[in-house]
Amino acid sequence: MKRGDVLLVPLTDLPLTAEGKGLVGSAQGQQASEGRGEIRANQLKVARELAALVSDVRGGRYVDAVRRGNTFLAQGELTRPQLSTVHRQLLEAYVALGAIGLAAESCDAWQKAAPGSPLDPTWLSPKILNACRPAP
Repeated sequence: MKRGDVLLVPLTDLPLTAEGKGLVGSAQGQQASEGRGEIRANQLKVARELAALVSDVRGGRYVDAVRRGNTFLAQGELTRPQLSTVHRQLLEAYVALGAIGLAAESCDAWQKAAPGSPLDPTWLSPKILNACRPAP
C-alpha cells in the first residue's frame, strides 16, 4: 500500500443508533435490497427500448406505441426522465388515435414528470395543446 490508497475495513459488530435502526426497519419493510435490484433491471430494460417507442410514434404506429408505452408503465417504477418520455409519446399517440381523455391524462403525467416542459405551439400541434389544456 502507498499513501492515498483506499482501505476498506469491514465492521461487523457496529452498534446502530436509534435513527439507524429505524432506517433499517423501514428499508426491510419495503424489501429495498431485493426489490430495488428488480426495479433497476426493469429501468435498464425500458432504457434500451425507449427508442423503439419514439420510433413507433414518429412512424405513425400509434397502436404499437400505446401498447409499448403502457407495457413500460406496467413494469414498475421508472425514472422521472423515462416517465417523461413515455407519457410524452403516449400523449401524441392518444391524440392521433382520438383518445382525448387518455391524452389529457398522459399530458398531466408528462408535466408532473418533467415540470416546466414547454407547451410550445412551435413544437406541438394544436390538438396536443388542446389535450393539455385543463378541463373547464
